[in-house]
Amino acid sequence: MKEAYFTEDNIREAGEKLLASLDRFRRRHPLKIKRDRIALIVLDMQRFFLDESSPGFLPSAPAIVGNIRSLVEKFSCSGRPVIFTKHENTNDDAGMLGKWWNSIIEAGSHFAEIIEEVLPDRGIIIKKTSYDAFYMTDLDEFLKKNHVEQIVITGVKTNLCCETTARSGFIRGYNIIFTIDGTATDNLDFHKASLLNISHGFGIPALCREIGL
Repeated sequence: MKEAYFTEDNIREAGEKLLASLDRFRRRHPLKIKRDRIALIVLDMQRFFLDESSPGFLPSAPAIVGNIRSLVEKFSCSGRPVIFTKHENTNDDAGMLGKWWNSIIEAGSHFAEIIEEVLPDRGIIIKKTSYDAFYMTDLDEFLKKNHVEQIVITGVKTNLCCETTARSGFIRGYNIIFTIDGTATDNLDFHKASLLNISHGFGIPALCREIGL
């Protein structure tokens, strides 16, 4: 079920191949950066998904760290908002997630921490308890306060928190850019399925290096 479809050695080539497969969507909605209205969201880059000793480790996730770090540096140096999400649950607030997965990322645990490599000190951290980063958080309020109209989605998992947040942002009126090589999940099938879904009806697929400020 889990595979390293992205590695540090192949991620550039793999990303280009995925982008080529989505060309029909990009021709319909070309990538246009709103430099003074854009924000970066980095979803759940926590030890639970990045630490090889964790039961939630994603083999492809380490390969996207460099791309995310570059975007964080680019956005923070340009004075644009960077938002990190941190997924944490207790037995009281896990709801269907706890029932579905029979486990939670425990609040305050070692595995709940965001990895330092993505430079979480360059942005704000919003805690969430659901796939959707907008659900019962201050994310929408923060974005509106900062006059954000366009959001870039990065992080994990592509098909769960990233896709759900992208859909939720679209419903709220945000222009969505969904990074092909800045998101990762269990395997290539899941990743490709999300890219197709998002590209068809919710956002613009893009390689991280295409996002210039």
